[in-house]
Amino acid sequence: MLIRCSAPRIGVRPMIVPLRDAAITFRQLANNERFSRQNQIHGWSQEVLSRAKLLVAGCGALGNETLKNLALLGIGTLGIVDFDSIEVTNLSRCILFRETELGQAKAHVAALRLAELNPAIKVTPIHLDLTSELGAGTIADYDLVLGCLDNIEARWRLNRLCHSAGVSWIDAGIEATAGQIAYFDAHNGPCYECSMTSSMWQRLNEKRSCLLPVQSAASPHIATSSIISSLLSSLQSQEAVAQLHHRFAPLPTRSKWSVLQSGDRVSTSLAPYSISVMHAKRNDACLAHSDESIETLDIEVSPSQISVEQILARTNMDALELDWDIAIAFDCPTCGTEPICVPSFRVVASALNCPGCCHPRRPEWQNRITRESKLATRTLTELGTPPRAYLSLVTNHGHRLRCRLHEP
Repeated sequence: MLIRCSAPRIGVRPMIVPLRDAAITFRQLANNERFSRQNQIHGWSQEVLSRAKLLVAGCGALGNETLKNLALLGIGTLGIVDFDSIEVTNLSRCILFRETELGQAKAHVAALRLAELNPAIKVTPIHLDLTSELGAGTIADYDLVLGCLDNIEARWRLNRLCHSAGVSWIDAGIEATAGQIAYFDAHNGPCYECSMTSSMWQRLNEKRSCLLPVQSAASPHIATSSIISSLLSSLQSQEAVAQLHHRFAPLPTRSKWSVLQSGDRVSTSLAPYSISVMHAKRNDACLAHSDESIETLDIEVSPSQISVEQILARTNMDALELDWDIAIAFDCPTCGTEPICVPSFRVVASALNCPGCCHPRRPEWQNRITRESKLATRTLTELGTPPRAYLSLVTNHGHRLRCRLHEP
């Protein structure tokens, strides 16, 4: 079903309505002269692109350019993940946004504009925060993911989600006059986390830590322009097209396409002009690499409908292991302990001050929940588990199970 997003009013969630009853077929696209010029490129297969499903994470300056490229190229299905709203500073760098759309959700407005650029494609806006609200099951719906993100935490989380879902991704990042793209295979080679430096881990831990009584200051905005975002989005889009052909095109055509290997990173600069390719090494101790030999179980249930003890009993497992911490108590040296259940990404700085005496209090964390845990009666939603998540379950003897949640 093809979709178009109607232009929403500020504060009103946009509607998604069918464009027509039947999805357009590749034969219909081929008979149209829209793609006649790119079809002349040696080794090009418009059928491969029209059947492809790509998810773009991030809808800022870089994401705008990449989405525009993919729509014009004729990628058949696009998903857009972004939790943010349009601000006036976006207008000088984002081709898909207009001044009349300030305050509206980026993902929904971008989907509307892409449908205008190419009415023959399917676009799905996903207005949520991928660091805490996106399940790996959504990632698994797509052939390839393109990261257009601006911070380490989002990249780290997207890398974990892609590896869990078994979907490869292409990262892109920009600065004032420089940028990089990198390809990460979900099954082989190094991943994004493998190449993280100690300073990157420090920044990630500071971002995710709630141990300090005062919340860290917000990261400064990156100085950049539409010039560098256009350049890097072109490289990212080219690599996406190459990877799709390399994977899905007929065998005689695949060899016509040069692709990056997992962990390869292309760096480019405008001042001075330069371009280079670096090769990363796989870290065998990296926690992001999932063991594909682990047994997988599919369960049709919403996270709000099942508790930890229920899912452990249903799967005959002993513990649930989470990728994030749960604050189970706030300890104040003066007033004592307050039992709570709050995922780390929902703990705010103001909660770290005791409401009774205003002194700083320390959170107590837990990320492994057993049948005997006080959190066992909590639903998965209360623990911060998004819909269509992939759960990691384990027995006391070390046997592991991957449990994939499907919405009923």
